[in-house]
Amino acid sequence: MRHLTQLVCALTLATGTLTAQTPAFNLSDFKLPNLKRKVLTVSGDLNGSVYGSTLPIRERSGSNNNKMTISYLFYKNSERVQLSSRTTVMGYFSSNLYDYPNQPLYHTISRGGNIEQDLTNRYYFSQWRYLEMGVNLYAGAHDLSTAPMKQMVHSLQSLVPIKLGMGRIERIEDARHAMYIVEELQKAGRISQPVTDEDMLALSHLIAEVKNKRFFDSRHQTIYELEAVDSFLFARNYVPERDARYFATLSDNWTFGGLPQRNCGSRYALATYTGYNVYTEKYSPEDLNKENHTQQIHAGIEYTNEKPWKKKWQSTLFTGLYAGSIAYRENNTSPLSDLYNRDHKTPEISGGIRYSIGLYPSTRTSMHIYSTLYHMYLTRSGRAYQPNKGAHMTSATAGMNLNYYISPRLRLYANAYFEYSHSQAYGLVLPYNNPFSMNDFYVNHINNAYNNQLRNQFNTYYQVQLLYSIF
Repeated sequence: MRHLTQLVCALTLATGTLTAQTPAFNLSDFKLPNLKRKVLTVSGDLNGSVYGSTLPIRERSGSNNNKMTISYLFYKNSERVQLSSRTTVMGYFSSNLYDYPNQPLYHTISRGGNIEQDLTNRYYFSQWRYLEMGVNLYAGAHDLSTAPMKQMVHSLQSLVPIKLGMGRIERIEDARHAMYIVEELQKAGRISQPVTDEDMLALSHLIAEVKNKRFFDSRHQTIYELEAVDSFLFARNYVPERDARYFATLSDNWTFGGLPQRNCGSRYALATYTGYNVYTEKYSPEDLNKENHTQQIHAGIEYTNEKPWKKKWQSTLFTGLYAGSIAYRENNTSPLSDLYNRDHKTPEISGGIRYSIGLYPSTRTSMHIYSTLYHMYLTRSGRAYQPNKGAHMTSATAGMNLNYYISPRLRLYANAYFEYSHSQAYGLVLPYNNPFSMNDFYVNHINNAYNNQLRNQFNTYYQVQLLYSIF
């Protein structure tokens, strides 16, 4: 734990030094925009993973998955309230290959889907102090077929975070949007004088306001938005004349300049997480059933820092240190149920770091390089089949993702990472929605992992996705 604490402090201090901004305009000056954003996205992707572990016996598996997702995001920002709501409906088809010692390779097909609701409501009772309450709900089902056996899996998860903290993180992509418009018009020779910082802030707020307005016809929306920016620049005598080059430059940078989300600020919080999960497996034609119930309660401290580093760079840091307990109960109706039924509590201390550097080389492209480090330590022993006191689990992840906007509504997304974890005992159960794990929960279902940490685990994951924003 001493090494983990030192690493958290070092990364926090290092991130605090990333304060450089563009000389002409400081993105951090953009405060308290009144925002309302609604985004409905349909996406399809190909993803998969290559998995390996030792128990200490060796096993390997691989999966290739096709997924279709519909996602609705609502975001509201005002002086007193920051609200974020995401609803996701997903369906997938998966092909899996397993390799166990002294057994032939076997192939399985699985199909399934889930629905998830993630809500965060942050209320500021002063300029910097806030109370945050949220809820995460997940329901999923899938079947896995390996002739003649068929497996049905159902899963329900709930998590309620409550936080009391200080600080504020703002979305600043509208300020970055204003920078792109002004800089490209200056390069084209269509702005006659330098734009003052006061007018840059005013233009940023104007952009935020016009984006809040909704139109049924997207053509009318584009006309309204371009007229608003054009009138602003003309009224302040920055544009002496308008020609085709001026309008082409303005239109292109309006269309693509504000697409990637950017954030600025920091938050400290005292946090509690309370959750309850149910996971069931049913096998046919044999009458074999398995049911897991997991309760978790954790409390800790968290720190989040978002820093724009000039116009094209961004650093993001999240750290947390927690203490809590996971109560786990497993019922198994197989002939070996006496061996595998478990009922125990796992008191533990855990902590981690998640850090990423973002690069935004153009209005169409963004890239992030990220890494995570997580450590969990058991504070006391429990019943039989529970890991002993002093057992621990450590995981580390490194990866990269890429976004490219083919059009304002169509985006190509690619993601790949490598994850390694080591635990001293088989059967450690991780908290649901662990912020330091990169795994999608349905990927755990496909690989039959369900948060049980094996002795040594290797996971290589890739994803290629096309997303289309309906609005």
